[in-house]
Amino acid sequence: MVDVSMAIDLQRPDSTTTANMTTTVPNTLTFTQELENSAICMTCGTQYAIPLSSAPKTCRICADPRQFIPGNGQTWSSYAQERNKHENHFTQDPHDKRDLVHQHRAKGMHALLSKNPISTAPLGISQRAILIRTPHGNILWDLLAWIDSKTKTWITSQGTLTAIIISHPHFYTTHALCSTLFPHVPIHTHARDTAWLNYPTTQPSRRSQARLTRSCRDS
Repeated sequence: MVDVSMAIDLQRPDSTTTANMTTTVPNTLTFTQELENSAICMTCGTQYAIPLSSAPKTCRICADPRQFIPGNGQTWSSYAQERNKHENHFTQDPHDKRDLVHQHRAKGMHALLSKNPISTAPLGISQRAILIRTPHGNILWDLLAWIDSKTKTWITSQGTLTAIIISHPHFYTTHALCSTLFPHVPIHTHARDTAWLNYPTTQPSRRSQARLTRSCRDS
C-alpha cells in the first residue's frame, strides 16, 4: 500500500523537460482487438467490456444524477476509432510547481477552449490527471479517457510509477487500458465504488481499497 502522505516530500520537477509538453507524434500503442474495439462513452469517457457494435443504449455513469446524458442522446466510439484524434498536454500545476498535470483536448482545439467541458465533449468530461513525484516513486492520481504512446513515454520518463489511484468513478474511464500498459503498477479504487467498474479485468494490478482512499481524504 502506498502512503500518500509522502507527497509532502515532493521533488520539484525540471521545468525545462516537463512543462508544456504536447503529444506531437503518431500514436503507436496497440492493444488486444477486444480492448481496441470496446465501446467508450463519448460523454464521460468510460470504457465498457462490450463491443462497439453492441454498445448499450445508456451509459451507467452518465445516467447517475451526478453526471448527465446529452440532450441528443448517448453516443459511443472505441479506442480504435479515436486513434490520433486527441492529444494530452503536460504542465506544472500553477499553484504548486511540484505537481505535474496532464489534460486532454481534441486535436486542433484552442487551448482556452480546452477548459470548457462542452468543448472537450468529443471524448470525456474534461478530466485531468496529476502525476505526483516523490523520492519513493511516483503516483498517478486519476486517469484520462485518452492515453497514447507519448503519454506513456512522458509518465515513465518522470521516474518510477509506483501506484495509480482513482478517486471516484468519473475517472475510471479507460482503466483497463492503463492496467495493460502498466501491468505491475497497482491501480487503487475505493471498495465501495467497485460496482461502478464497467470493464472487468484479470490484471492483478487493479485493487479495491477502502483504507487507502480514506487516508487520502483525511490527509
